[in-house]
Amino acid sequence: MRRTRSTHNQPKKPNQNNNEKIYYIIIGILLVVLLAIVIFIFLNRDTATDLDESNLEPETTEIVDVEESEDTEEDTETQNETDDSETEDETETDTDSDTEEDTDEVAEEAEPETDETEEEADTDEETEDDTAETDSDYEVTEDAPLDESHQVDYADGSSDRVAIANAASAVTGINSSEMITNWVGNDGPGRIFTIVSNTSQSQVYRLTMQYGEGQWHVTGVQELDSVPSEFN
Repeated sequence: MRRTRSTHNQPKKPNQNNNEKIYYIIIGILLVVLLAIVIFIFLNRDTATDLDESNLEPETTEIVDVEESEDTEEDTETQNETDDSETEDETETDTDSDTEEDTDEVAEEAEPETDETEEEADTDEETEDDTAETDSDYEVTEDAPLDESHQVDYADGSSDRVAIANAASAVTGINSSEMITNWVGNDGPGRIFTIVSNTSQSQVYRLTMQYGEGQWHVTGVQELDSVPSEFN
C-alpha cells in the first residue's frame, strides 16, 4: 500500500526566516531606544549639574552679602553707641559748664543788685537828710533877711516857683505831690504871698514869703477855711 506524504505538517522555511528578521528588527529597535534613553539621561544629568552650580553661586553670594550686611549693621550699631556715649558725655560736659556759667552769671548779677540796694538805701538816707534839712531851712521867720532888688519869676517851673512850693509844703505839712498852688502874687519888693491847699481842699493856707541871702523865707502862715473865691 502506498503512503502518500502529507505536506500539511511540513514547516515553511520562508516564514521562519521572516519571523527571525522581525525579531532582530525588534531587538535592534529596542537597543536603539535604550541607547537613546541612556544618552538622554546623561545629557539631562549634565544640564541639572550645570543648573545646580549656577543656582548655588547666587545663593552663596547672597549669604556672603547677608553676612557682610550683618557685620556692617553690627559695626554701625557699635559706632552709633559710641557716638551716643560721646554725645552724652559732651552734653553732660556742656551742661556742667553751662550750669557753672549760669551760677557765675547769677552771682555776678546778684552783686550789682546788692550794690544797687545799698545805693538805694544810701539815696533814701540822703533824701531823708535833705528833707530834714529842707524842713529845718523852711521855718516861719518874721525877721528874715530881705533883698528888695530880687526880681521874682512867676512862670510855672521857674526856680522861684519851685523854691516857693517847697517852702510852703515844708511849713504846712502838705505833701508836695498832693499840694495845689492856687495863687502866687506880689506882696511888695522881694515879697510874695501864696494860697495853697491839698487835693480835697480840707487844708487851706495863706503864706507870706520874702527873698533874702539867696533863698526864700516864710514870714507868716494863716490857715483858711476854704480857698477864697478870687483865687479859685
